[in-house]
Amino acid sequence: MALNPFGGFIHRSPLSSAPHDPPLDLASDCIRDFFGPTVQTVSDCLQSRGPSTLPQLVSKIRSQCRRVLNEERERLVDRLPATVNHWDAGCVSRPRLNRATGPEHAGYITDAAPVRAALLVLLQHSLVTADLPGSASNMSGSSSGGSKDRMIHYTYTFLPERARLLPRYPRYVEHARKALGTTAGKKVMGDYAASIVEEVLIHGRMRTEEMVKCVVNITRHRVESAREDDSDGDGDGDENESDNRMGEAELAELRESVVEALKSLIEAGYLEMISPIDELDGEGADEGEREFGNEDGTAAAAAQSSKKRKRSGSIAANRKRAEIEAETPPSAEPDDPNVVALLRTKQNRAFFAAGAVWRVSTHMFHDSLRSFYLGRLIAERYGDRIPSCGSVVSAALKLVARRDHGFDGAARADERFLDERAAFCPDDLMEYLPPPVRASLDAK
Repeated sequence: MALNPFGGFIHRSPLSSAPHDPPLDLASDCIRDFFGPTVQTVSDCLQSRGPSTLPQLVSKIRSQCRRVLNEERERLVDRLPATVNHWDAGCVSRPRLNRATGPEHAGYITDAAPVRAALLVLLQHSLVTADLPGSASNMSGSSSGGSKDRMIHYTYTFLPERARLLPRYPRYVEHARKALGTTAGKKVMGDYAASIVEEVLIHGRMRTEEMVKCVVNITRHRVESAREDDSDGDGDGDENESDNRMGEAELAELRESVVEALKSLIEAGYLEMISPIDELDGEGADEGEREFGNEDGTAAAAAQSSKKRKRSGSIAANRKRAEIEAETPPSAEPDDPNVVALLRTKQNRAFFAAGAVWRVSTHMFHDSLRSFYLGRLIAERYGDRIPSCGSVVSAALKLVARRDHGFDGAARADERFLDERAAFCPDDLMEYLPPPVRASLDAK
């Protein structure tokens, strides 16, 4: 048996590409490092098989990971008595045979539930695209039951080029910190922007209310922890504990600053709006059940409980609570009323649509980073002969990236705009030039 050069670490799934393709192997390794072996197995299955539906994925994975068991052995295991969990007296479990040919930590799975969960992870992080069925072959169910009894099976396609971008996420966070901190002229604004980008990269995609609430809580915890560390040497810990907490005025100012940083990121094109996962059905939602819908009636129970809660309390409080619950998914935590009220103000209402979902625009980050490195290369080669040539080239590339991915230029897709996207006047570059270069040009 050949020795494992990785010291016993299993880095490949049962459905890894063979013969080995370095770009695909890199995408598979990135998936495993960030999401684990189960997600890697599903992504490798999608890569090897091509666009597939959920039943096709389960069938393919089972054919590779499931082992043949002896019928007598299965019958003996089924006869074993059930055992009671010592930690939970009400939990009774029965012995089960491991039907996989390998351990789960190596990517061997046979059940459909892990495959569905892995698909949700890949969808959440935009590593897989889901297309509506175009034919009756992707509709399962009895034909006599009518269209409502059939299940819609989407076709999933793996995006290896996006998986290879996972190791670049820390660079995106630092670039957002520098870009927003320089543009706004305040370092704290860059810190808020970096926190927003980091949280969106961790979660894959987030709603506006979730982003603001999460960044506010993280910043609040960081500030209060720093105050506690500074007051540890004073001695009176109980008296200073209340003083270390942020007051309502500080929290209100913090929310406004986070919203301003979020608006700056969206206007610059670093965040892009996408469709929520629960709206994948689109025009086919009335033709059958959703593939990832709740099968245990939790959605109906949540809706029924929300109706009961609306009957109590004042009319104004119920109306405000109903608006928040209507915009919050059933499985998500309720939104902060203060954040919702801030986003629904006159100056923010037109900018943040209700229920909007955002993700990081990798194209904008790449174009922005490319402008920085190309500008530095031009400065190294021609800076001694042409003053500020690198800054001008970098500003021009930033302007084109803003026109391509910015909030105000993303909707322009006509041919005239595509032809004139790289044309600009000198005044157009002033916003993207460094302050020293801008001051020297203004003095001339």
